[in-house]
Amino acid sequence: MTTNHDDAAAVHAELTRHVDRWVELFNARDIEALTDLYEPAAIVVPRPGQPVSGAGMSTALAHFAGMATSMKATLRQAYTAGDIALLLIDWAMDGPPLEGQPVAMQGTATDVMRRGADGRWRYLIDNPSGTEDQ
Repeated sequence: MTTNHDDAAAVHAELTRHVDRWVELFNARDIEALTDLYEPAAIVVPRPGQPVSGAGMSTALAHFAGMATSMKATLRQAYTAGDIALLLIDWAMDGPPLEGQPVAMQGTATDVMRRGADGRWRYLIDNPSGTEDQ
């Protein structure tokens, strides 16, 4: 099987724009718009081994956004098979002191996305901790 490099580059650019939009909405604390970037049955894994969905997903996103002054993220790698994509995203966020300690978190997320019939990419699995142990 061969892959058209131009198509792969275009998809990578689309996914990069999606990640950039996610960061923009996260930093704006626009949780409603942020959840529109997810499929209805999507899960977020706020802590290793503890996936949440639905209202729990919105709550987890709001909790993290509330801790952060700013979030940065860079799409490191993307692998696609048809309309499914696996993303490796390097991210960092900082925020004001929480329980006496400044918030400074970073990691590499492993996320899964699907392109819908409307051509938009949406998260199926948002796992910010990547392969971090439970």
